[in-house]
Amino acid sequence: MSEQPSHSDTADQRLANFDWNASALGTIEMWPARILGQAELVIGSRQPMYIALRQDLRFIYNDAYRSILGNRHPGAFGAPMREVFSDIWTELDELFADVLSGTPRVVESTRISTPWKIGRVCWLRSSSTPYRS
Repeated sequence: MSEQPSHSDTADQRLANFDWNASALGTIEMWPARILGQAELVIGSRQPMYIALRQDLRFIYNDAYRSILGNRHPGAFGAPMREVFSDIWTELDELFADVLSGTPRVVESTRISTPWKIGRVCWLRSSSTPYRS
């Protein structure tokens, strides 16, 4: 069973209250409407979803994604994905390198370590699409 967020810790509140000015993204008021709309779409979904923004892959995820992150939440929100997943980045690097170079990726089934879940592994099925401005 997934943990329900408290009313003071929802993804939309984290998005609004995060100090984006300290990141390369700048203040949320300066984000292009298209990027903000995509972030809001992710946050509003009941399906576990995230969006990774800019070259440093700033990690914005919805409440459903919290169960995947385990104890990495809430510190993962807004952080660069390379930092959040530094212990398994070698498993993720190729996927994100392709997406950052403009190539969409579909992963039908791949094994990913999840040491934050007490050494468990999971099988990932995902689709990653680069942002096109």
